[in-house]
Amino acid sequence: MGMTGTGKSTFIKLLTGKKDIKVGGGINPETSKIGSFSFYHKHQRVIMVDTPGFDDNRPKMSDSKLLGYITEFLSEEHKGKTLHGFIYFHRISDVRISGTAKRNIRMMSSLCGPSAMKNVAIVTTRWDEVNKEQLQAAEKTETQLSGYFKDFTDNGAQLYRHDNTLESAKKLISSVLDFTAIDKIQIVEEMRSRKTLFQTAAGEELASQLTQLEADHVQQIEGLEKQLGAASRLEDNSYYDELNKLRNDLRGRRGKVAKDRQKLELMKIAPKRFKQLRSLITERRPK
Repeated sequence: MGMTGTGKSTFIKLLTGKKDIKVGGGINPETSKIGSFSFYHKHQRVIMVDTPGFDDNRPKMSDSKLLGYITEFLSEEHKGKTLHGFIYFHRISDVRISGTAKRNIRMMSSLCGPSAMKNVAIVTTRWDEVNKEQLQAAEKTETQLSGYFKDFTDNGAQLYRHDNTLESAKKLISSVLDFTAIDKIQIVEEMRSRKTLFQTAAGEELASQLTQLEADHVQQIEGLEKQLGAASRLEDNSYYDELNKLRNDLRGRRGKVAKDRQKLELMKIAPKRFKQLRSLITERRPK
């Protein structure tokens, strides 16, 4: 798990040796759906699941649909398999925790719950891009991150570095496989108690995030409209066009967020356990 562009797909490429795995990180990330990949590690078959990050600017899949897919996997698809852990990726080059990163961190926390935190590996990536002059600053960022993730580490989560080498990837996956198998995942237990997806901690967290995002977009649009008025009076066409493009983009994102929130809230009225997840997913799950 983690934001788009933090190295999730690249990590899987290293371990599986597959070159055709799509990698996110650009303006239009290629990783827009959940992918499952298997490989052998020390004679043991391992399955890794790559998930897109929660991000209102991601194309093709809404956050509510992504939550539905992840919950469905955790609830049903891993039956008969041992689930060892969650790996959360964060770029060491990200000195500040962005709003999107905070959203992803809170979503992971609400999905796992305190009892599964001992099975969480928080991995800082892109250490291979840190030179000698940047090392001190990177280590300072690492220390700051350890403070930010204190609630996780206090419940057993561990921090690791990854330098984008196969050796580093193997060392990390060995550590995760050494974790005691997960016995309880918060969202699975909540669904088993006949809660709707909206009523789970993750559902409530996502609904809160979407409400805040919509309010933020409204405020940003209002600000741009004031700037558009000023640009119109100045008769600066290029500046006006640039601002207008930004406003239209924000309007589209606001509409997407509002629709996503409404879709999630519909889950209040239909408590049918796991099958109810399908009401969120209008398309067939990608294979």
